[in-house]
Amino acid sequence: MSNPVVHPQSLLNTPINRREFIRRAAATAGALEAAAVAISAQAQQDPLESVALAYRSTDEKMTMGYLSRPRGDGAVPGVVIVHDAVGLDDRTRDIARRIATEQYMVVAPDFLSRAGGTAHFRGNDADVAKALGTVTRDNIVADSGGAIAYFKSTKRLRDNRIATIGFGWGAEGALSAAATHPDVRACVLFYAVPRIDAKMLAKLRAPVLAIVAGEDAAAKQAIPAFEEALKKTGRQFQIQVYPDVRAGFDDASAKDRYNAEAAKDAWAKMLAHLGTSLKAG
Repeated sequence: MSNPVVHPQSLLNTPINRREFIRRAAATAGALEAAAVAISAQAQQDPLESVALAYRSTDEKMTMGYLSRPRGDGAVPGVVIVHDAVGLDDRTRDIARRIATEQYMVVAPDFLSRAGGTAHFRGNDADVAKALGTVTRDNIVADSGGAIAYFKSTKRLRDNRIATIGFGWGAEGALSAAATHPDVRACVLFYAVPRIDAKMLAKLRAPVLAIVAGEDAAAKQAIPAFEEALKKTGRQFQIQVYPDVRAGFDDASAKDRYNAEAAKDAWAKMLAHLGTSLKAG
């Protein structure tokens, strides 16, 4: 599969070199080093270390992201978050921190890094959507692979135990990363049901939890074929459908779709899935 470089509309004819990439990353992320650096002195009082991050993807591209992990030296499993169609936003960072409080090391890559990063678009959702439309599965797999390599470089990763979690737009990428990288032992998909790629799924080693919004007609229609495809992998899976809720039902800031009961249950099921796959034994 091709691996095009993503550029915002204003830069279609001006590729971003490494020096310019780093300059922009420093301007938008606030703190950028090969390893994570503290965002503020206040973070020193937090039980988590939550910082801006930059690393190389497996296809040698500089990737920005967000790291959250428990402070200290203890070994913990790693989790890669594949963000939704809004890019790497505050909600994704909040999810990373919430998961990290459960004793995980979490990286949320910015899959718009090839375009200078989500912050480059200054909240213009239309431009973000257009740029994300050019991000390929290979891009996501490469950026996720770089995050996995980062986990291993920290010496804090517990026995190469890693999960991928994808939200909406990121669900297919999370599943692809899980199938591609052999260290991934768990995969969680929120809202969307990915397109079926039998060749890709044949490589899947991780059990899958798919959390589906009952009012998402397209996702519900895709469930039978997805279920049949997962059965052929021989891997454990669970497809949890929440009736009468829309995609994003667990986003407390989205008052038009937030469902506290379903959100609480989905979060508990996700943690149980991660715990069984990454912490048991």
